[in-house]
Amino acid sequence: MSIARYAVLADCNISTWTANKTDRRATDKVLMDNYAIASNAAKVNKNLMAGTTLVKDITDFAAMTRAWHIKNTLAWSDRGPRILATSFFLPYKSEMNERTTRFWQLVEKLEKHYEDCKDMAKRSMGNLWNPDDYPTMDEMRSKYRFNLTFTPIAESGDFRLQVAQEELDELKHQYESSFNDRVQDVVKEARDRLHELISNTVEKLTDDAPTDGTEPKAKRYHSTLISNATELCEILRHLNITNDPELERARLNLARVMDGADIDHIREHPEARASMKKKLDSILEEFEW
Repeated sequence: MSIARYAVLADCNISTWTANKTDRRATDKVLMDNYAIASNAAKVNKNLMAGTTLVKDITDFAAMTRAWHIKNTLAWSDRGPRILATSFFLPYKSEMNERTTRFWQLVEKLEKHYEDCKDMAKRSMGNLWNPDDYPTMDEMRSKYRFNLTFTPIAESGDFRLQVAQEELDELKHQYESSFNDRVQDVVKEARDRLHELISNTVEKLTDDAPTDGTEPKAKRYHSTLISNATELCEILRHLNITNDPELERARLNLARVMDGADIDHIREHPEARASMKKKLDSILEEFEW
């Protein structure tokens, strides 16, 4: 099958301002007070937005957005663009549009209160505060970026180079070999996600019997035991880019196990945990991961 028909490359680049700065004077004092010889033995990093959370709110939101992007895509190269199923393109784009809007709303809120935040930091940082540490409003704004780009997947080398045919053939061969390796990595990552979740769930469902004859410690069972599995089953409907029949069969088996499962029943009844564990064990044993 042609993977280019069923997927595109999505590249999500988000930049934020850390609002952290090394204080050389305070660092030297710490080193001297502790008789440290090496200049890199310690470092004093200042939080220029101490006393406020506006910068942290943006940083946390950016981190959650990157995590959501990674959860709903597959790796295509070591860094950069990731595989996005065309079947999930519209929901993905809609979610990212909302996140883009929210990101810039948070940045605008920081801009609006930037001077107030500096005053708050001055009161919070004591002698560590230095007005020269702060970027101008425009400089601060320029540190924030939220870029989302989509590109098609090229399945054959289109190098357009004026080189000898022998070298061009070699370049195409290298590209096709790399392309095939990446496709295999895509399949493996999707399988690994499913295998890891099932294995972790089996471990959580295992009631360990203590060897010293005491009562086993009660485990805590959260609703995510079920919701994480059902969420992954839904995501893998789109991330099975190559229509791997084994992956789809394993996904359906997991979905059946979780269909109608009740976390309260699992908490209260060891036999319910044992039954679910047995079904999940059978999935692990049935497929070659």
